[in-house]
Amino acid sequence: MLSKLLMRSQPCRLCSFRKRLSAPKYRPFLAFFTCTTDSQSKKENKKTVEKLFKLSVDIRKIRRLKGWVLLEDETYVEEIANILQQLGASETAVASILERCPEAIICSPTAVNTQRELWQLVCKNEEKLVKLIEQFPESFFTVKDQENRKLNIQFFQELGLKNVVISRFLTTASNIFHNPIEKNKQMIKILQESYLNLGGSEANMKVWLLKLLSQNPFILLNSSAAIKETLEFFQKQGFTNFEILQLLSKLKGFLFQLCPRSIQNNEESSLENHPAAKCQSPDLLRSLFCSNLVNRKRIAYELA
Repeated sequence: MLSKLLMRSQPCRLCSFRKRLSAPKYRPFLAFFTCTTDSQSKKENKKTVEKLFKLSVDIRKIRRLKGWVLLEDETYVEEIANILQQLGASETAVASILERCPEAIICSPTAVNTQRELWQLVCKNEEKLVKLIEQFPESFFTVKDQENRKLNIQFFQELGLKNVVISRFLTTASNIFHNPIEKNKQMIKILQESYLNLGGSEANMKVWLLKLLSQNPFILLNSSAAIKETLEFFQKQGFTNFEILQLLSKLKGFLFQLCPRSIQNNEESSLENHPAAKCQSPDLLRSLFCSNLVNRKRIAYELA
């Protein structure tokens, strides 16, 4: 009789244990989630949200991507929208720009106007400028180092770079405009000297330099020491000046962004297994070495 009673009571205890285990497991999390959401919504700047809503901006998208912008006390929603509209941006374009780059609303209108004037130095057509801002809003609304940016734009124009190329730099290689103008001038001088030292002619130097910069503006982010080290490395490997210049042109300047030690270790390892590596011809080995570098850069470029 006692065993029957125990068997009957066992499921009840098990049931009650399961209820006790499952009930508190989720309640605290849900309570915390609700509390967090409430606290965040209270911190949002209501005026900012309302102004964005009037511009048909997707507030949920901003909350999901960069919700911190909505918590800022001081914003310039209407002012930034007006600047974009003065350039000819449609309501849809304005909403799209603010959704993709919400931090635009915390930029000073004065700084944004200055930025507009800077970009118009290389893109005078307002319709094209609006399209650039739509495609690269974060580049446009990065409003620091504006005086330095202006000096660099003028320097690139003096070098002979076309405005369309410089505008591409502004959108996809904006880091080079953060360089002090003196550094960019120094790098250009080193590139010119390197070209002449490698046997390039002064008559072709400008064409070569402009082509190199248009293909790879990031070359300006290198240091003069890195360029010298790379050139010395290839000279020690037995490359002729003509071969180095040819390699530099084929790799569009990315040669200077490679670490000499890494190049040597990787290429020696790959050449050991090459069928032609058993021969003792320095010319053939240099040719294989050069071919490997070019092929690796080509593959990396195609995959990017």
